[in-house]
Parts: sequence; structure tokens; C-alpha cells
Amino acid sequence: MKFLVIIEKKNPITPLVPNDIERLIAHKDTVGIYNVSSDCVFSNEQFIKAGAKIEKTLNENIIKSYDVIVSYSILSDKIYSYINPNQIAWCHGFLVNEPHTLQIMLKNSNNVISTEAIHENGMYPFNMAYDQLKGYYGCVLCLEALARSKNNPKANGYAIGKIANIKTNTTFVILNYSYAGFYAAKTALALGANVIYLDNDKDNLHEIETNEELKTLSKILKGKLSTEIASYDNLIKFSKIANVLIATNPLPTKKSLTRINLEMINSMPRGGVYMDLGCESGFSANVTSAPNINNKHGDITSNVKQIVIDKIPSLFPNTLSQIFSELNTNYFLKFPKTEGFVTSLKKDPIISNAFICSNGNLTNQDIAKSWNLIYSKLDQSK
Repeated sequence: MKFLVIIEKKNPITPLVPNDIERLIAHKDTVGIYNVSSDCVFSNEQFIKAGAKIEKTLNENIIKSYDVIVSYSILSDKIYSYINPNQIAWCHGFLVNEPHTLQIMLKNSNNVISTEAIHENGMYPFNMAYDQLKGYYGCVLCLEALARSKNNPKANGYAIGKIANIKTNTTFVILNYSYAGFYAAKTALALGANVIYLDNDKDNLHEIETNEELKTLSKILKGKLSTEIASYDNLIKFSKIANVLIATNPLPTKKSLTRINLEMINSMPRGGVYMDLGCESGFSANVTSAPNINNKHGDITSNVKQIVIDKIPSLFPNTLSQIFSELNTNYFLKFPKTEGFVTSLKKDPIISNAFICSNGNLTNQDIAKSWNLIYSKLDQSK
């Protein structure tokens, strides 16, 4: 199998790292690298040492010489126009930003797979890894923001949790069932804070209530874990006691979504922190404003500090590269080395669900719904 890895400009994520390239080479696969990113955490020399071939230019002939075109983000329209129906475009990007790009994919009968849509053993492995970092890192930022400092002079100097037997009543209110929300809750409980988790779905709340990790952390660190339905009244009620209010976007398979509004944030205690962990796929709150994006912290009100996280890749490029590369490689090593490998992947119970489009048809219901386009079930026969 021949894999071409495209690392685009200003993209710090490498979908295949040298160690995993060595695994593919040992598996008798071929790996080509086209790297034009100034932010890439690996050098071309490292790729060459791992056994990869460096492609110095990218044209139609080069692209057509590979079986799988691998990238972190959605590629350019020009590249999709080069890819033929016997190849796979493998990327992490899920939602197409411009319908024009989608039309190019469909016109050229591209087979496009999004790792963000891969669903295995009840989990989305790529999303889970990404959101785990968001949840952990978000709590660290909240810890800093809660402290009284020159960066946040309005803060009351809260300590998260119960440190050295000093009792504090720091409360995290987390909205919407999601991986990022779960790991934020896990981190807050590990620090001894109280956590109130809100969602519209009782089944989601039951999963939080019965999760053994969260229950154990709550028991050992003495932080209270509770769940509530995310009704408007409850959002107002618990915002009034929230030292930290975290809004997230729900999992792809979960339909519950409630947005925070300014009234809720205005009701938070003085020195509180509001964090939006859903800004990359549509803001979790309708109070998030452009000046506060790109990791700039700002005040929504005179009392509350806002934190927006939208550039996790630039913060943890090496970590995410290693995670995505290992996940990619584990799937690539299972690819059938036959001429009809595309058809074989369409029959794979895991990979088949990750096809965005194939044979000129849009095969992802979420994208079809977003752009009001016709959805077609994946044809696994060709």
C-alpha cells in the first residue's frame, strides 16, 4: 500500500510520525511525505531516516501514484480534483467549511474518509484523544484564572478543591455530555472540586453518575459530584454558585445541546470563570465574541473572566501528532493489499461509517443535513 502524507502550511499536526512510518515500511508499505509546513514538529531528515520518500512538489501524476492521500485537515480543491475513484482521501476534518469543496469531491467521485467519524467500541477514538487534551488543559487554565493575579485582579483567590485539609467550596458547572466535558469533570474532581454536570438527556446523566472513575475520585478527594437536567431554570440556578462554568459541544451521536446566555454568566459569583470548549465546531454559548477567540482571555462582564480554547493543535502539536499517527497507523496496517481495497474498506464495519462521500454520492448524513443536500447510503458493492 502506498501512502502520501500531505502536511500543509501553518498546520502543526503530522498525521504520520517517523516511528509509525517505520512500522508501515516494515509492513512492506510505501510512505511519501509532502511537507510545506513551517510549524511541523518533525524535519524531512527524520522522515527520510524512517524510510519515507520526500516529495518536493505536488502534481497530478505524483498524487495518482499513491493509494491513500493522508492529511490532518480538509485538502484543497485542486488536490481533490487529482484524486481518482480508485484512491482514498484520508483526513481528520469532518465538516466541510465550503460547499464548493464538497461539490469538487462529488464531481470527481472522490472516496473521502474522515477519522473524526470513525466509531469503534462505543467511542470515537480520534475525538476522544483530542477532547481529552481540551478537558485537562481547560481545567489548568481555570485554575490559573481563579487565582487572584495581575491577569485577573477581580478574582477572589479561590483554590480548586481541598488542599492541605483547607476546606474550599469551589464548584465547577459543566454543560453538555461530551468527551471534553467528561475529562474536565475528571480533572476537577481529581483536584477536589465539586462538580455539577448538566445535560438534557437522562441517559447521559446516568452515565456520568455511574462512571466508576468519577465516583472513585469523588470519594477519595471529597469533591461532590451531582447531575441535573439542563433546563433554563437549572442553568440560571447553578450559574449563581458556579466558580467555573464550562460549556461543551455534545458527542456526535448525542442530540442534547443547550447554550449558555449572558443572563446566566451575569449571575455567576464575582471572580468566576466561564470557559467555552466548543468553539471549534460551533460555539457552545451565544456570548462568545470574536475579540476573545484565539486563546485571548477577556471579561464578558465586570465580574466574570472568559476563556476560549480554539487552538489545541498549536498548543500540543507533538502530542496530537503522536496520538493521531498511532491511530492512523493501526488502521493502515489492516488495509487489504489488493486492487479492490477501496471496495473492501466500504465493507469494513468500522471504516465504512467514516466515508464522507463515495462514487459521486454524499454518504454522511450530518453534512447532508447541514447543507440541505441529498444523502445516499454508502454503496458497498463498488
